Amino acid sequence: PNRVGVWGASQGGWVITKLLNNNTDIKFAIGVAPAVNWMRQGKFNTVSEMEYEGYSSKEINKRLSIESKVNDYLNQNDYQGYLNSKLEKDIIEKDRWDFIRKNMGLDNTKELAKIKKPYYLIVGDHDINVDTKETEEVYQKHITKEYLTVYNIRNATHRMLKPRHQKDNVMTVGESIFNP
Repeated sequence: PNRVGVWGASQGGWVITKLLNNNTDIKFAIGVAPAVNWMRQGKFNTVSEMEYEGYSSKEINKRLSIESKVNDYLNQNDYQGYLNSKLEKDIIEKDRWDFIRKNMGLDNTKELAKIKKPYYLIVGDHDINVDTKETEEVYQKHITKEYLTVYNIRNATHRMLKPRHQKDNVMTVGESIFNP
């Protein structure tokens, strides 16, 4: 019972802080590439993925403008208006829409400030999904130093893999078999 911990990656970071704070049986947490704020993380991911794929600033700004309009529909919970707008070629399905609506206000900052148990934060410096610099800064600001340990892994992506595996799942599988 004194060794029970929780581990959460990416969006799981929002879950494990609540578990750590609200369950006396949980003694520590390990967060791997957790985001702090749903909306900022989404914008960061859009920009960094598009930059990674070679899109121009103009194309990125156009995408951000569309996302802003979609967010307005989400805030108003106007799914039909979103569908009628034809803003996006790839339509958000209703179940995904509901999931986004439920979670888009998430911000982990208040939960971080409540942590009074060991928290091990693991981030990679080549993460295009989560702004790990922001994560590290916010965690260091809100979790007391005696409880926080930060592991910043050089040359690691969101999935804690080498940068060359950022988007190539075939290469990842091949290397894991032939060069584990």
